[in-house]
Amino acid sequence: MSIKKIIQIQGTSQTSFDDAIKSALCEASKSIYNINNMTIKNLSCNVFDNKISEYVADISITFTVDLERINK
Repeated sequence: MSIKKIIQIQGTSQTSFDDAIKSALCEASKSIYNINNMTIKNLSCNVFDNKISEYVADISITFTVDLERINK
């Protein structure tokens, strides 16, 4: 039996959407194990002085809960 959990995170970058997504995964994987899937829910930009100042990616992450680790 396996249990999957879904959480919502947000990645940001001053460079690109791609960088925002990759940095979100990198940071999430530091504390979340067994990541199975990422779904990009929304992409948006913050604007300052009529220029894009930040790329924002809203992401859903699915991971398998390690039941053996919990039961120890």
